Amino acid sequence: IVLESSYKSVEQNHKDLVPVVLEYVWEPVVGINGVPAGEPKKTLRLRHGKGWRVGLRSYLQLLQKLKGMNGFYQADKLRYSLEALLVDLDPQVQQLALGCLMRCKLKFIPPYHENLERLISPLSLRTELAAFTLTANKDDGAVILQEHRHSLLQYVIRILFPKMRRGGAPKGGQVNQRKGAENTKVNLGGGGGRAARSAVLI
Repeated sequence: IVLESSYKSVEQNHKDLVPVVLEYVWEPVVGINGVPAGEPKKTLRLRHGKGWRVGLRSYLQLLQKLKGMNGFYQADKLRYSLEALLVDLDPQVQQLALGCLMRCKLKFIPPYHENLERLISPLSLRTELAAFTLTANKDDGAVILQEHRHSLLQYVIRILFPKMRRGGAPKGGQVNQRKGAENTKVNLGGGGGRAARSAVLI
């Protein structure tokens, strides 16, 4: 009961929480002589580091417990940030981000949630790649509804992106917590799910 009350209190103060989360996830891209690149629009990139991921996992675990995320302050930027974290090298961060996105009540996630989770896990990745049919052709055994296909494939690409960079699933689930993450940037201002090299927070 105490925890439930605490979560409700956090939900009511979402205008304070969301900016803190966004600030924790993103950092400005610094240009020549320490001047932020991309002014007057702020160009950002995902933060990185082992210590950062520890705090990030705590934030994501909190967000997973909250309701009404679609009605939060800056809900669109929060969603894009969660989508950006699907390209993280750490499967636990990917899994937590996916769990938070489930709270956004996106219609294309629930029917394939378990498939996405198995793609995230290094232990089930290869098996799921062979079993999960992404074709749109019903004659080929399509399991994805046509109206879900475009958005879902963007999530699949994000989830697989760090694994492809490393040449496959890490043995035993181990990941390099730093390598590659510092250069991963995502378009925070649009509705697409495409991994990109820049981010602009408007």
